[in-house]
Amino acid sequence: FQLNTDVLAVLILRYMRKDGTLRFGDFVSAILHLSDAF
Repeated sequence: FQLNTDVLAVLILRYMRKDGTLRFGDFVSAILHLSDAF
């Protein structure tokens, strides 16, 4: 699936930690949620 930049930015902000990092586990969680949605 393809995402536009606005959706990708929202996802990054949703799963990003307070220190500004996106950990691998959080990334995998985001991908799994996207797979369920589509």
